[in-house]
Amino acid sequence: MPIPATIAFVPFEVHGPTHLPFVAETEYAHLVSLGKVELVYENEEESMTIWATTELGWHHTEQWETYSQTIQDSPVYFNQIEALTILSWQRDGVEYAIDYKGHELSMQDLFDVAASMN
Repeated sequence: MPIPATIAFVPFEVHGPTHLPFVAETEYAHLVSLGKVELVYENEEESMTIWATTELGWHHTEQWETYSQTIQDSPVYFNQIEALTILSWQRDGVEYAIDYKGHELSMQDLFDVAASMN
C-alpha cells in the first residue's frame, strides 16, 4: 500500500524519513497490525525498512549495543547481523527501528535518516 494510506490506519503518529542516503526506486508500507507499521524504501542494491510500533521491545535480537549518541533525547541501540544493520530508539511511546541492507552505510548516515523523522 502507499505509505500515507497505510499510516492513516494506525492509532499513533508515524514519522517517516524525509532523508534517505540512497535513491529509492520503490516505496511502500505494510500494516502488520494496528500497533506495527513497516515502511520500505528500496532499489536493486539496497533496502531500508523502518518499523514503527507501540509493541515496545518487539525487535528481538540476541544482543543490543548502546550507542553514545541519542536520537530525539532517546537512547539508541544497534546491532549488526551479517549484512543487516539495525538502529533502534523510542519516541512518544513508539519504538522505531531502521533495518538496512546494502552498501556499507556509516552510523552517521543512519542517524541522519533518524534525525529526518520529525
